[in-house]
Amino acid sequence: MKLFAALLAALALPAQALECPPLDITALLAQQPDYVLLGEMHGTEQAPRFTGDMACQLLKTGKPVTLGLEIPSTEQARLDQYLQSDGGQAAREVLLQGKHWDSNEWSDGRSSQAMLALIERVRQWRQAKQPVKLAAFADGGDAGYAAVLGATRKQAEQWVLALVGNIHANRAPLNRLTGAPPMGALLSQQGLTISLNISYPGGEIWACMEGDVPGKSVCGIHPLQGSAKALAAGQITLKQARRDNTLLYDGWFDVGPLSPSAPARPASTGKDESKAAS
Repeated sequence: MKLFAALLAALALPAQALECPPLDITALLAQQPDYVLLGEMHGTEQAPRFTGDMACQLLKTGKPVTLGLEIPSTEQARLDQYLQSDGGQAAREVLLQGKHWDSNEWSDGRSSQAMLALIERVRQWRQAKQPVKLAAFADGGDAGYAAVLGATRKQAEQWVLALVGNIHANRAPLNRLTGAPPMGALLSQQGLTISLNISYPGGEIWACMEGDVPGKSVCGIHPLQGSAKALAAGQITLKQARRDNTLLYDGWFDVGPLSPSAPARPASTGKDESKAAS
């Protein structure tokens, strides 16, 4: 009986107070968006870290947070299992056995060490009784992305925050690269959507980019030129970005110079060096 009573007491414990890195989201909170999209360049240390910082600030409002990651929904069960684990080596090995993490097949940054670190932050918040969950939504292109992520919004009083490639976060009616409506535009039809594009002064990323051989992508560290207008890391600017009077993004999130984040599950055979482009 004493053990049962102790278990009930533990379940009733309030959420532990959060300590979040400095990040002013006052202007964002004033908008009360249904969806917040962070459009990233895959394969950086900075974008997943910034996403975690924002999720932390959103949790401080007392509302539940659903954090969407550009990971196939087939990984959802492994993610949920890891969030309930002790976060030890054995639990991580089970998580990383998922096909998504196999860099012998492909590694464009969505399966990076930084992404794994973000998932671990969410696990720790859940252990601290914070109302946060993960949603893997990368199914069926932009239409599928929007449908899966939109379905996670179960109540009005919650935050849905998603880290996704900035091509998908675009709010233009048609994406110039795909010729289809991007996720950002589709979610805007479901609720108030704030889409922020990543801003940086330059740096390096771990990504799969076309190399010297046509049709082949080289996965590894690549330099990336940024913008001279980039601000110091940890800032949000709600200033619309438009092209030919077409809304692309509602603003920017500044992360500072980019540094690459390698795959959380390194390639075992060296096949990660060069692959057919997809």
